[in-house]
Amino acid sequence: MLPGGAITLHEHPSDPIALTAYEVYEKKADDDVDYARRSLRGASFDRHAGNWESLVSPDGRYLAGRQKDYTSQGYDSVLINDRTMGSSFRVMTVRKPLISTIRSWSRDSSRLLLNIDKKVKGDDGKDEWISLGFAVVDVARGKADVVEVADESIRGSDFGWDATDTGVVIEYGDDDGLRLFDRSGKRVRDLPGVGSTASGTTDLFSPSGAMLVTDCPESDGGDHCLWDTRTGAQVRAFTSDCDKVLGWYDESHLFCWELDNSSLDEVRVVDFDGKLVRTLLQVPEKLDFTPQFTVRPAGS
Repeated sequence: MLPGGAITLHEHPSDPIALTAYEVYEKKADDDVDYARRSLRGASFDRHAGNWESLVSPDGRYLAGRQKDYTSQGYDSVLINDRTMGSSFRVMTVRKPLISTIRSWSRDSSRLLLNIDKKVKGDDGKDEWISLGFAVVDVARGKADVVEVADESIRGSDFGWDATDTGVVIEYGDDDGLRLFDRSGKRVRDLPGVGSTASGTTDLFSPSGAMLVTDCPESDGGDHCLWDTRTGAQVRAFTSDCDKVLGWYDESHLFCWELDNSSLDEVRVVDFDGKLVRTLLQVPEKLDFTPQFTVRPAGS
C-alpha cells in the first residue's frame, strides 16, 4: 500500500516501466499533493507538498519539482535534486504571470521539457491556460532555454518530446493533427488527421520511436490507433476495455486506465489485440489520483 490513499502497486522486476511519482488530492491538505520515489526499484515514496509537479528522471538520479511559489525575483522555477550527489539547484524559467509546467525528461536524463503557459479569459469569460511555447532545461548547464512559438493553432495543447527527443510535438487546430517543431521553435512537419492524444503529448511514442499512439479519429472505427512516425501511415487500429491510454509499456503493448470492470480503478497493460494482460496499479474509484510512470533504462 502506497502513502496518500489505498493505492496498491503490482510491480515486477521485469517490468520495463516503473511508477516513480504520483499526485493525489488530500482532504486534510485541501490540495493536490505530490509523491516521488527515491529510486527506480524497491524504494519508498516521499511526500512533496510544496510542488505543483514532481518528475523523476529515467535513470532515477534527478527529481524535478516545480515550486508552488514564484521566486523573490518573480520567476517561476524548477528545483532539480541530484539524488546521487546529494545536492540541488534551482533553474529560473519565466516571469510572473507566466508559468512553466513540467512535461517530461529526455530518455538520457540530460534535459527536461517544460510547457510555457499564460492565463487568459476564454470566450465564455472563464479563465483558461494557453500554450505560448516551451522551455528545455539543460541539467549540465543548469539553465533553461525558453522558446516562444508563434502559432495560434497550438494554444490549446501542450508540448511533448518528439520521437528522438531532439524536437517537440503538439496537437494543433481542430483536425486532430500533430505538429512537430525543432528546438528553435521552427515548424518541421505535420501529421494531420491522426486523432487526439489520450494523455497529451507525453509518452506518445513507442520506446524505439517508430510508432505513436492516438485515440482513433471517428472515421477509423477503433479505439486506439498506431501510426508510423516516419511516414504518418496507420499501422493498426484496435478496440479494448481501456478508458484512457497512458503510454507505451513496451514496443508491443500499451498501458491504460481501466475504470469499469471492477470496484477499483486499475492501470492495465493491453496488447494490440485489445486484451488486458497485466494489472500494474489499483486505486479506489473515488480517489483523485494521477500516476507518473518512467521507462526504465536498459539494464536498470
